[in-house]
Amino acid sequence: YPILLNPYSMRWDDDRLISLGAGGDSFYEYLLKVWVQSVGADDMQGMLDKWHLSMTSMIERLVRTFTEGGKYLMESFRSGNVGKMD
Repeated sequence: YPILLNPYSMRWDDDRLISLGAGGDSFYEYLLKVWVQSVGADDMQGMLDKWHLSMTSMIERLVRTFTEGGKYLMESFRSGNVGKMD
């Protein structure tokens, strides 16, 4: 999910920045926290499903491996991934 939402239009920001860095990590934390705090209530299953889908997508699209074997997270913009460690 993009990290910036326009509060006036209620649409995702045009840059479509996707990140687990500052400003992005809280959204994913709260998807899981809401589900945990609901003690697994059926009507909150969607939160866990969104968290699983988000984490799977992040791993597939944003995790990269250094030539030495270490891993790092990239950021994604509408124009493509940005090869910086986040």
